[in-house]
Amino acid sequence: MACSHDNHKQNYLVCRPLDSLFEQQPTSSLNQSTLRGPPGRPGKRGPRGEQGMQGQPGPIGPQPLINWTQIDNRITEIINEKRICTGIVYRNHCYWLPHTVAKFYGTGGKSPAANVCSSYGATLVDIETEEMYNVLYIYIQKAWVAYIDRPTNDYVDVWLATTYRNGNAVSSRGGNVYTRWYNGHPGSDTGIGWIVSTEPGRVAPYIGMHTTSETYSRPVPFCRL
Repeated sequence: MACSHDNHKQNYLVCRPLDSLFEQQPTSSLNQSTLRGPPGRPGKRGPRGEQGMQGQPGPIGPQPLINWTQIDNRITEIINEKRICTGIVYRNHCYWLPHTVAKFYGTGGKSPAANVCSSYGATLVDIETEEMYNVLYIYIQKAWVAYIDRPTNDYVDVWLATTYRNGNAVSSRGGNVYTRWYNGHPGSDTGIGWIVSTEPGRVAPYIGMHTTSETYSRPVPFCRL
């Protein structure tokens, strides 16, 4: 006989025969036990269920902060207006050679050259300061390619807007004019061209500005926008 105190009722003893302690408990009793063994391995995943119905579309978000359509339209306008500088920007203006290849005597004079610039909404150039002279000189040196009928020629001649009258260089805009004359110039003609060296061997006084007839067909257009 084995006896133990009842934890909940201290006034009684619970006694059972010793043999009964080793009797196998019924299955129902085992299932009701609070003691559990380690979990077993999970079984195979079941078949995938059918796809559910598509949900309703969400609300429309706020308008973008940047209007890309408007930006694209503006870029197109600028390109159409030919305001993108393909030459050099100096003091908020664009200067460029519309033609970097030409025939040696193929431009037809100052008026046709001015018309080329005008087709871009631009004009021929007045050289206003020594700094401007130097900056644009270097640009022309780098941009010019060749006279196609004289590919070894070591200079290019460009038209300027400035004219020569009564012994003075006169700006087409009524402003200051800077001059650096080619050897033996100025003369008596009213047109002014600008000879820019394209090879290191040609230096002053065989570079710079020269007076010439406004019908002279060698200088090429040089434009300002």
